[in-house]
Amino acid sequence: MNKKSVFKVVVVISIFILVSLFNINNLYCNKEYSDYMVCIDPGHPSETSDGRWKGSGITELEMNWIIALKLEKYLNEKYKIKTVMTKKTMDQLVTNKRRAEIANENNATLFLRLHCDSGGGRGFTLYYPDRQGKRYGTTGPSFKVIKMSKVAAINFQKGMARVLKGHLRANSIKGDSKTYIGGKQGALTGSIFCGVSSIVVEMVYLNNKSDGKFIKSEKGGKLMVRALTAGITEYFDHLNSKKLKIENGKLKINAGRKATTKSTKKTGKEEIRKVMKKR
Repeated sequence: MNKKSVFKVVVVISIFILVSLFNINNLYCNKEYSDYMVCIDPGHPSETSDGRWKGSGITELEMNWIIALKLEKYLNEKYKIKTVMTKKTMDQLVTNKRRAEIANENNATLFLRLHCDSGGGRGFTLYYPDRQGKRYGTTGPSFKVIKMSKVAAINFQKGMARVLKGHLRANSIKGDSKTYIGGKQGALTGSIFCGVSSIVVEMVYLNNKSDGKFIKSEKGGKLMVRALTAGITEYFDHLNSKKLKIENGKLKINAGRKATTKSTKKTGKEEIRKVMKKR
């Protein structure tokens, strides 16, 4: 075989290896989150607020919608994560109860509610249902949802903070009961009717000059989408690891029990022998 032929063979093999690695990588990435669904809920307008207050020259309604659209596209294209939106257009009025129902109907893994805060603070803040509330004669969410929402919030915060470090302050996680409506009802209406993990992300204090400038900028908007994605994948990674731990844990526990039983029996016999010898 001459040098030309050898070179051709090497090139063909190299291409084959690269293509294989690319396909395996894509398969792994797609498979990792293929079982999960995110219900993206761009806040407002609802029965409680139209979200048309302005901060930093833009309404909360507009800001929520802009980030939600970018997030949906990023999750679909980059991570192949399934998504569903709670509304079709920015101005569509959807009640908070209906928003939760959409998450339930689509069997979402996470009900992600995007908002912008106002007031004297800065940075992003996460909220989750920390207790049951009552609205329209319904008490909810379930204790299981409360527990899972807390887990979601903790992991989500970790992912977001990692991406936004040095750009936006990470505030402490709070319960729904700390909000105005949640304080009166026990939980936010969307949480009460939700049957899946639910969190609210107040992405910025829109009336804060620095926060507003950040999220409105092209760089800041991209970082926010990446941060939200990091929060989602951090939570999904936790769920993946939990599945593995449970499976491995069962095997270990069973094996451990057998080992412990044998060890206990052996130790018990030795102790009896010792007592008999002393007698």
